[in-house]
This record gives sequence, structure tokens and C-alpha cells, in this order.
Amino acid sequence: MQLFSFKKEILLNGVGFKCFYNLKKHFLLLQIGKSHYVKLNNYYYKDIVIKTKKNKLLLLSKSSAKLGNFCANIKLLKKPDPYKNIGVLVKNDKNLRKLKVGKRR
Repeated sequence: MQLFSFKKEILLNGVGFKCFYNLKKHFLLLQIGKSHYVKLNNYYYKDIVIKTKKNKLLLLSKSSAKLGNFCANIKLLKKPDPYKNIGVLVKNDKNLRKLKVGKRR
């Protein structure tokens, strides 16, 4: 059993947002509101273990720097909407806990 000292959980919030991981070929498929799947290769980040559910990603690694870079690459694909809480969100991120208040009439 391998011990991983760093972990991050990424949530895909939105209608139809899904993720799939191919273990043999080391690539991650994301459907994040575009007309096609987004494919991320995991060749450089082979020491990162990816576990997926329907709309959750759990990233485990021994290296904090590589984990942060890979997580940032995923976050750049779909920036979170501060009004609707839709997009790629990192769990326990302090910037995204509060939603902005919209216009009041």
C-alpha cells in the first residue's frame, strides 16, 4: 500500500459535467459544458493517483508541487461562476465558499 501525503478533491458542478479516467493510457476525459470531451494526458504526472466518481475527482500524490500544477491545469479549463457556483471547484478553497449577491430589484 502506498502512502500519499497530499490530496485534493475537485468537484465538477453543472448540468452534464462528468469525468472519466483511463488507467491503461493515463488520460483523463472531462465533459465540462463544451461540445466535445476535453482530454488531459497524465504522462508527466504519473505519480499522481486519480480516482473518479460521476462528478468528483480525488487526486493523491507524494509531491505537493506536481499536485498543485495538475489541479491548476484542470481549473483553467472551466473557471467557476461566482453567481451560480457552476464550474470546476476545488473543495475547501477559501475563495469559492461565498457566492456573490446578484442585482436586487
